[in-house]
This record gives sequence, C-alpha cells and structure tokens, in this order.
Amino acid sequence: MTFTADDSHDDTTIARGINTAAEHGRVIDDLTARVIAGQFHGGEGSALYSLASCGAVDAAGLHRELDLLVEPNAADHGIPVRWVCALRDYINKATDR
Repeated sequence: MTFTADDSHDDTTIARGINTAAEHGRVIDDLTARVIAGQFHGGEGSALYSLASCGAVDAAGLHRELDLLVEPNAADHGIPVRWVCALRDYINKATDR
C-alpha cells in the first residue's frame, strides 16, 4: 500500500494541528485527528472511517488499523510517520478521558 495525500488543504490542516499541539505540549485536537483518520481510512466499517466521519474512538480498532497501515515500514510506503504518532497520542489521550 502506498499512501498519497490527496488534498493540500488537509496537509496544511494536519501540519498546523500537529505544530500547534507540539507548541502547547498537548495532543492534537479533534479536527486534526479526524482529518488524519480521513487520509488513512480504508472505507466504511473501519475504525479510522468512524473516527473521520463521526469522531468515534475505538482505541483497539484504531491501533490495530494503524499497525496494519505502517507494517512493515511506513517510510517505504510514504506514510507520514509524524501523523501516525500524533494520531496514536490522540487515541491514547481520548481513552484516558
């Protein structure tokens, strides 16, 4: 699988969201998480699709899908590892709420 960002507006939204979160020492906001999930989801019925479309956080499902997405090596597939890490942090924080 090769990842290709399909919308420069989404790329900008994600970059700003990650940078703002880093500057303030917190996880990304809901909008940024949903936009990242929208870039990665494999279609309806997936945990990433549910996050992107309605904000649902199924931590186990999301982590499983992210694991599959980055196996065996995210860099070889063009997947922005920074996005994956930011989304994982968001998921972990969401389950702590």
